[in-house]
Formats: sequence, C-alpha cells, structure tokens
Amino acid sequence: MSGLNKRTVIAAVMAVMMVYGTGCVESDKEQKAAVSDQQTAVKDQEAAVQEQEAAVIIYTEEELGLRKVTLYTEETVVPDRGVYSAEDPGTSQTVERAFDNSPPVIPHGISDFLPVTRENNMCIGCHMPDVAEDMGAVAIPKSHLVNLRTGEDLKGELSGSRFNCLLCHAPQAEIPPLVKNSFQGGFRDETGRSRSNLMETLNEGASIE
Repeated sequence: MSGLNKRTVIAAVMAVMMVYGTGCVESDKEQKAAVSDQQTAVKDQEAAVQEQEAAVIIYTEEELGLRKVTLYTEETVVPDRGVYSAEDPGTSQTVERAFDNSPPVIPHGISDFLPVTRENNMCIGCHMPDVAEDMGAVAIPKSHLVNLRTGEDLKGELSGSRFNCLLCHAPQAEIPPLVKNSFQGGFRDETGRSRSNLMETLNEGASIE
C-alpha cells in the first residue's frame, strides 16, 4: 500500500471515529437530560402531593354535626333553649312575615295559653276578626274561616282543621343560628309583609270547571 493510500485510510478511519464519538457524546447528553427531566417531574409530583395533603382538613366526629359534642352519648348534651318572649299579648311588636302568605310568628309569650286544644283555644279570644281590631291583634285571615276541602264559607266560624294554631305559628327565641341564613322572602306588595291574601291567590294557575 502506497503512502498516499495509507494516509487516506487513516483519515477515513479517524473521520469515522470522530463521527461515532460525537454520536456517543450526543447520546449521553440526551440520556442525562432525560434523567434530569424525570427527576424534576418526580419532585414536582411529590410537591403537588404534599400541597394536597396540607390542604386536607381533618374533622373529628364531634365536629361533624351541628351539636359539636360526641355522637355516642347524651350525657353531655345541653340543648340551647334560648330566651322566648315573655311580653303580654298586645304589648309586643309584630314581626314581619318571612315571605308572601307565610304564617306569622308569635311575638308574645304563650306559656299561659297551653295546651291549645279544640275545646280550649285562648288565641281566638283576641284574633277572631270580630274582636281583633279592638284587641289590637292581627285578625285571623279568611282562609281559616273556610272549609278548604269543600269551599264552604263557615260564616265567621273557625275551621275545625285550624284549631291548633301552633302547628303553623311558632313563638320566637333569641338563639344564635347554627347555619348562616341568607334567605330573603319575596312580597307582591307591601301589605303582604303583615297581611294574608291567600284566599285571593290560592287558585292562581288552576283551572276549575
């Protein structure tokens, strides 16, 4: 082999080695970069898990309910009875209704009126329409003086199904609410805040033949 050919072969071999060597270097760099990316992804994942764990709020069984006491015994349960109005009828301030035609609450004391029965209902002594104005009380509405099953007008008499006033009308007590209430009642007009028009609106939307 001539000197020229030897030099040519050597140059070719060196070129091949350089190319191969460069390829190995590039491959090694790519592998290291891939490993680094994987490590970064694992660290990011671990950080995300730690962040989620830190955000988790763990409640005890006592904290789950509204009572905030153990659920397994009644020994430590003390109901909040609140402070009910002890004002005499006619001296208390009327409370605005919660929404249109809602049953008004009782603003005065009722301990002397209990129990309310069909034979002994002291409420009607002040709230029947024929005496309410003189007694300074809110008059029982027309809906209570009609048999709503038959539509019969009871001519000023209280319907037998309405004798137990406390089924709908409740006395009020000063008790902090357990759950925030943002409800706002709607009224068709201002009179609805203190008066009922149920008989005028009862059949709205109904077709009677």
